[in-house]
Amino acid sequence: IFSGLLGLLAGCGKGDDPSALHVYVGGTMRAALEEVARLWEARGGKVDLDYGDSGACAIKAEGGRGDLIVVHDPFHAVLEKKGLLLEGRAVATLEPAIAVAKGNPKGIAGLRDLVRPGIRVVLTDPKYSTAGSILERMATKAGIAADLERSVLARTRSGGEAANAVVLGNADATVAWGAVIRLREKDLDLVPIEAGFRPDPKTDPVIAEGVGPIDPARVLVTVDVLRSSRRPEAALAFAEFAASDAAAAVWERNGFG
Repeated sequence: IFSGLLGLLAGCGKGDDPSALHVYVGGTMRAALEEVARLWEARGGKVDLDYGDSGACAIKAEGGRGDLIVVHDPFHAVLEKKGLLLEGRAVATLEPAIAVAKGNPKGIAGLRDLVRPGIRVVLTDPKYSTAGSILERMATKAGIAADLERSVLARTRSGGEAANAVVLGNADATVAWGAVIRLREKDLDLVPIEAGFRPDPKTDPVIAEGVGPIDPARVLVTVDVLRSSRRPEAALAFAEFAASDAAAAVWERNGFG
């Protein structure tokens, strides 16, 4: 998977404060990192959050600037293999779920309901999306892989785009990270995926191109210090804060494990 990683160059913005830690933030983690940053700044620190999807920010980090990067698997391993990281911390986990319109008007109760007649589904492209790759394995375990593919109206690069299709009424459901759905809880409900269809890391590993298998049952979010950091000690202090008890409630409140 992720053969399209190099196509993810559309990316992160640039901040202007030279005294702030420059932090690349994958889109799924945006809301949580904004809260963590506010807590950090209340303690006297400064951060410049630079947004994009995880793949785009991983590529931006190769440009030789930036202090930290916040991504989910497999991008930590991609960056580590390229020698771009000094040190970091695992701060949270991600879990896929089904997103439906508020009130669940179609009565979708689980994965197999996505192939019911008349259900419109927008899904992420597994070439670009960890959640999309995990869904392939879950659909196979549920025995709906072929039917699900026939039900798909469109494929998107990000879970946010797929979730927005449900918000706008262009689809009845998608599968995205719980954190992506939580960001849109005013418009969306979360339907858990049945435990029996969740992938087993021993038999259903997700293979990330160039870095090998990742654990599909425990997709990690990491805050990593980049080798390009101008202030690695301050950057590591921020990573440790993001992984601390003080920040744990922020991650949980935003739909992370």
